[in-house]
Amino acid sequence: MDTVPNNAEGRSPEDESKDAVQADSSAELTAAGESRSEAFVQQVNEHLDQIHSPKSSWRKNLVVLALTVALFVLLGLVKSTLSYIVILVGVLLVHESGHYLGMRLFGYRNVRMFFIPLFGAAVSGVGIRVSPLKTGIVLLLGPVPGIVLGVGLAFAYRAYPSSWLFEIGLLLVILNAFNLLPLLPMDGGRLFHLVLFSRNRYMEAAFSLFASLGLITTGWILDTWLLMGLGALMLMGISRDLLVNRIAREMRSSSLLDEIESEDEIPPAFTAAAAERILIEKPQLEKIDAGPRYAAQTVHSMWEKLTNDPPGIFTSLLLLAIYFLALIMSPLAMILLFEPTNTVVYGADGQSAPREEWYSAGMMIEWTEVGPDTLYHGLHESFAARGPSSLENKGRWENGFQHGEWKYYREGEVDQIILFDRGKIVGAKFPGDHEWKPPLDGDQHNFFYSLEKYEMPGIEEYQIPDQPCGPMKTPLWLDLFGKTTGDRYPIRVGE
Repeated sequence: MDTVPNNAEGRSPEDESKDAVQADSSAELTAAGESRSEAFVQQVNEHLDQIHSPKSSWRKNLVVLALTVALFVLLGLVKSTLSYIVILVGVLLVHESGHYLGMRLFGYRNVRMFFIPLFGAAVSGVGIRVSPLKTGIVLLLGPVPGIVLGVGLAFAYRAYPSSWLFEIGLLLVILNAFNLLPLLPMDGGRLFHLVLFSRNRYMEAAFSLFASLGLITTGWILDTWLLMGLGALMLMGISRDLLVNRIAREMRSSSLLDEIESEDEIPPAFTAAAAERILIEKPQLEKIDAGPRYAAQTVHSMWEKLTNDPPGIFTSLLLLAIYFLALIMSPLAMILLFEPTNTVVYGADGQSAPREEWYSAGMMIEWTEVGPDTLYHGLHESFAARGPSSLENKGRWENGFQHGEWKYYREGEVDQIILFDRGKIVGAKFPGDHEWKPPLDGDQHNFFYSLEKYEMPGIEEYQIPDQPCGPMKTPLWLDLFGKTTGDRYPIRVGE
């Protein structure tokens, strides 16, 4: 007997019941998925609100700054002196204050300054639709004022040489010039990323990869885990940068960007679309606690990427001109600081003889008393590069001539004594000698050839004519066993 089907498709009631159950389950899963997606987007919005409108006060930020400075100083004292740490903190404050003021001026939110123990200092802030020109100015406001101040202190050091002027000026120039290096995360690297590499996503990724590997390699060579850690963090951030660029390109052609109602806030529709697109690329974000925060930071980066085009030609050239001008000023300051300079110091009581002091690298290398007729007259001492604690020679001048016994030291002990008679060498002896050794055949230029201890040219005796004894432009290096060079004074062989 033939069986008659219950419907046109020949399906039994049991099959229809199963299909109905499956349809209900699918609808429930779809609704649950939509619910989870909506919940995720809501969490992303909450984190964006925290990024854009954080609950913080200037008191809290000041406490954070004070605590991080204290920790920076305490850990720094393990390897450095207190005076150096104090100068370093001051230099870092000058640098970061430039960034801080720039961010405040251009409307950044949640601007905070803090120190990173054993590493440096930083300023953080959130910029909403900040133009490329303003971004570049904020980057340059850190190193450029520091270099300008360093050059000013270098000129002050030339007029009033002192160790503290030298140390502050040197650290200002070195730290800020180093910060201008075109490598991430330095200000110079971020500037080059802004004006050059941000125009192409592959160039941007290659630049970040090069900087990351450079930091890791440098940290490994210097055995500094902080640099290696920073490089590793930058390396992990490259994938997020590629994700931001890829999704931003896809969304650029959408109508969402045409529906922007406020220039200061990210539209909810944009946040929802971006968050859902991020979930498609990284579905695991729904399952981890840090997922919404990661997505919020990515959405913010996409918004900045889409609403801020790379700077134009004029803006790029202006920023690069300021950058290279600061770089040129750095070696100028170094020359001013390291070129020996002199000054004349007068006795506070008005009775002591004035003396000319010469400084090199912030330390006094020699001083000589000066007579009323501006000639060298009186005591003289010269020091090694380590400063006054390392005496090199000591003697007297008489009306512009070296006169009497001059003692020359090596490692704190008298190495030899040379006898002058108004600029002429008349004898020499070593410790323990009882008699003076005269020049060979009266030839003063071959004087030391008779001493096996020395294998170098002889001394050129000299006198200083009647010339003013004041600050001079060109230094004079006097090498006892070499030749005199420079034009601090006209030099002539003694009669």
